[in-house]
Amino acid sequence: MFNSLLILVINLESRKDRLKRMEDRLSGHNFMRVSATTVADLDRAFLNSESKLSPPEIACTKSHINALKVFLDTKYESCIILEDDIILGSYFSKFTSSFHHFPDNTFVVKLETHLNKFCYNKMSSTINGLKFNRIQSFHHGAAAYATSRKGANLIVNELYKLDCPVDDVIFERMVIGKSRGIALQLNPACCIQEKHISEELKMDSDIETDRKIRLEKQKGDTVLEGSISQLNPKVKIKFSKKIIRELIRIVLNFTMCLSFRKKGKIAYKHN
Repeated sequence: MFNSLLILVINLESRKDRLKRMEDRLSGHNFMRVSATTVADLDRAFLNSESKLSPPEIACTKSHINALKVFLDTKYESCIILEDDIILGSYFSKFTSSFHHFPDNTFVVKLETHLNKFCYNKMSSTINGLKFNRIQSFHHGAAAYATSRKGANLIVNELYKLDCPVDDVIFERMVIGKSRGIALQLNPACCIQEKHISEELKMDSDIETDRKIRLEKQKGDTVLEGSISQLNPKVKIKFSKKIIRELIRIVLNFTMCLSFRKKGKIAYKHN
């Protein structure tokens, strides 16, 4: 087995501009490009599934599955999965040079900040000079994370269920499901998506573009952006379920964090 970290970048064939930016950002690091899946690439097994996900979300999930499978087909013990719109901080190089062996009870390490609040264990752990905190609640984003061979197999099995977006699966359901091990947050984080830095780059999201196209087709005619009242009933129900699910998640996370904070075990901060 290879002790160094394999770095994989998920990139659409049509986004050579993003690949070029990643080549510049990863200068000095060896990495492998993994072709991202588009909606047009999805096979019938995925499209005909009873998934609650939109086709773009299914394509994103398939991209992560493919990347993790590429890793599992190598002899590397651990890997980093990056989406092609991630910005790397100077701490990234320290992580890649210092972190090679996953603790036995850890299935994933989150490398990015998503500028959202989340609960983490105040008791940090240090591995080769790097500081980590255990994630205790849903933590948005799956654009930059590291995993082991064992962790990758667990993640792939969960992603194949196609019932939640990638970050919901890895950094919520698998975090809560203690039998899979624990999820760690690199502290400080070393990655952030472009959309958090620039409003212009936020509009460059391929998934958001696909979602808008899909919604326009479902609506039949053009409606004002952000209007839910003019959408057909099925789309209304889907939006309503997402809103309700998000509200339930916020309440549960807040309640859990409040309980742990009273015991002095949990902190709650933006990351």
